Amino acid sequence: MAAPSRRLPLSLILLLILALLLPTYLSRAAGGPAVDESGGDREQIRVRLEADGAAAPGGTALLTLEATPLLDTPDLVISWGVPAGVTLDGKAVESFGPVAAGETVSSQRQVTFSKAGIFKISASADYQPAKGMQFGAAGVLFFTVDSFNPTVSDMDPEARSPMGSRMETQVISSPSPASPAAVSSDPCFDVSGRIMRWDQAPLAGGYGPLVRVPVRNALIQVREEDTLFDDNIASLNTGDDGRFGFAFCDNDGFFDDTLELYIRLRAEIYVDGNLVAEIEDSSWIDEIYEYDSAVVSTGGGDHVFNMDLSMNQSAVFNIGEAALDAWTVWRDSGGESDGDALFKEEAEVHWEPGYGDDGSYYNSFWTEITIADDPSDPDQWDDSVIIHEWGHMADDYYSCDDNPGGEHFIGQNTANTELAWGEGYPDYWQSAVRAAVGAPAANLYIDLNGGGGGFSVDLEQTQAAGLIGHKYEMSIAAALWDLIDNVNDDQDAVTLDHSIIQDVYTGDTFESVAYGFWDDDCDFETFVKAWIEDDKPTDAATAAAFLQNTGFTLTPNTTGLGPLAAGPAVEEAADAIWWDQVTYVVDNSRSMLGDKFNAVKSILQETINDLGASPDGTEFTLESFNNTSSVNQQQFAGQFFPERLSSPVNALSVSGSSDAGCNVGALEALAQAVDGQLRGDAWLFTDGDTIQSPSVESMAQLLSDRNVRASVALMGLCPTALSALS
Repeated sequence: MAAPSRRLPLSLILLLILALLLPTYLSRAAGGPAVDESGGDREQIRVRLEADGAAAPGGTALLTLEATPLLDTPDLVISWGVPAGVTLDGKAVESFGPVAAGETVSSQRQVTFSKAGIFKISASADYQPAKGMQFGAAGVLFFTVDSFNPTVSDMDPEARSPMGSRMETQVISSPSPASPAAVSSDPCFDVSGRIMRWDQAPLAGGYGPLVRVPVRNALIQVREEDTLFDDNIASLNTGDDGRFGFAFCDNDGFFDDTLELYIRLRAEIYVDGNLVAEIEDSSWIDEIYEYDSAVVSTGGGDHVFNMDLSMNQSAVFNIGEAALDAWTVWRDSGGESDGDALFKEEAEVHWEPGYGDDGSYYNSFWTEITIADDPSDPDQWDDSVIIHEWGHMADDYYSCDDNPGGEHFIGQNTANTELAWGEGYPDYWQSAVRAAVGAPAANLYIDLNGGGGGFSVDLEQTQAAGLIGHKYEMSIAAALWDLIDNVNDDQDAVTLDHSIIQDVYTGDTFESVAYGFWDDDCDFETFVKAWIEDDKPTDAATAAAFLQNTGFTLTPNTTGLGPLAAGPAVEEAADAIWWDQVTYVVDNSRSMLGDKFNAVKSILQETINDLGASPDGTEFTLESFNNTSSVNQQQFAGQFFPERLSSPVNALSVSGSSDAGCNVGALEALAQAVDGQLRGDAWLFTDGDTIQSPSVESMAQLLSDRNVRASVALMGLCPTALSALS
């Protein structure tokens, strides 16, 4: 009889098949695709990073980044970031050259994971549409590389709140009693130490190197560990150098002279007993962050606690110290005009890694600041953003606050002067604070993203980017910055103290000027009117700084990143200027060649030098016209300093085209030139027979409406007219 056959159970067969397939299967990407989308109008670019799946050790994943700039760019650059343990197949940096607004470019890379672990992969797209301006956004994905359960996500699986975490601690102890035993029957202790944290300065091209800095003005508690409830022995603050010290004598109860001592650090920032800021998690309880040191069991003596914070712990105190810098500069600049010398309200700031806040903002109802933690664009290290939001809080408490809120972004014509002002002043404020404390690149507004890029705007270069107008938040920021910076660029020849600006900003005059029965008008125009009424500097240099950034009296900007839909209405802005205005309109037709044109240039040089000496300043504009075109040619506008105008005046020349008949549109040229003028004088130089359009009556009405006095200098008769007479 044959032996019976032995059959394998079905479950065992399936396990054997799985074992044969497992190595091959896990070497490839596993799991479904993952996507991270970021950017938008604020960043002026949109990006989408997609992974085809997760991976096991030794496996690969295919990544695709799609980037769509919202502005024309001369060169779009995509950068890939991978950590140790990950190999990138291809170049880390790729340049795509010119890309039109709205056009999408795509870049693919394969990554290989050599070992198990959690790895952050980033891909960022950046471009510079104009000098001093960079826009960018990043996609970030986290790969959990594991043999059994690989995953990929746009959220960091290791994101943990540092609440209640332990500080790295080194304790140096000496058994010698801190005080003679005769002073107290209890053992005596001298507790001191220093707390340091990580810092990385935001720069235009990314964060600077990691450095250790002291934790300043933070609340610490000397505590004693007990079975039920720990005792708080003393509360004190770290100094500017991060150091602290406290001596005491105590025991742990009957027959126990040994104490279990530790230091608790709380995210509360104080200056001379004034609570400046408290940094909390984003839970509904709003708990203030606190960390504990190691515990030392001691019966007395000297104990030095030196503590180093981790990156996550340090981020909390970077937020707190940015608020501290803002508070200190506010105080040192005089506080509120005729009011509180100190900022009386503390900054309540929320931040929690892994919570999912994808933007930083100030909530005026709860009077709270939230700092973004989204991995694609976190803000805990972006001092510009933190101080900007603190500026909104200051506006809420102490200034003419009528910011309507809503969407806004760099380069945007808000079409709302109050929104532009409400965002423009905090944009300026962050630079003023960072400059006062000696931070690098204080002239920049910097908001970096999870890929290390991001956007930055140089307040010294907004004009080059075409951002000129008081409906652009960055134009307002640049105008205020030019008042206090020590860099003389273009017509910026003034250096005032920020305290002058803050005095107007917090003063009653600003609110009084802005007051409306139904609604206040807190904007750049009312701020300038308050500046004048408060007897702040009203000279040529101050006027030039205002004008070169906001174009307050000029024809609306129609080029650049975000053209103005409508410029400042002359009727509204007329009361917000103190300087004189002179517009020259010069006929440079061929008939003016020779002595006549040379005489015009001599008159221009002399009058510009004379009028430019006015203490209040004189704004000069020069436009030319001739018989070949119906449109004036602007030679310069909004200029205050005669020494800058000698060269363009000398460079004036006549047209090479014949003007037989000497018919020119002199009245039309004058009308074009004064249409954007608020008041002052206009000079017309011509030798031609003007076309009567507009009519003399219409011209007189326009001059009256603009409150402009016009003079005509007839430079003799043109050659054709002389020939007719002879």
